[in-house]
Amino acid sequence: MGDAYAHSHISNNHIIPADENILKAIKKSKKKCLLIEGYLTDIRAQMPSYIFCMDTDLIPGNPRCEIIYVTKVTMDDKVYE
Repeated sequence: MGDAYAHSHISNNHIIPADENILKAIKKSKKKCLLIEGYLTDIRAQMPSYIFCMDTDLIPGNPRCEIIYVTKVTMDDKVYE
């Protein structure tokens, strides 16, 4: 597999932890391998002077950005839900 394949399958991921427990797990995960589960989502937020929008990109290619609402994290055989 060459660089073109890798670039077409790489994405920039933003995560939204579902709760404090998930957030704590993610913060503890420095330099560890995580299995995350959740849902792809878009963001809409009403700000004082504008509406902030950020959409998950579902079309393969470069660059790509996915927003994941994380509901479960597995790290070192420990599960955070």
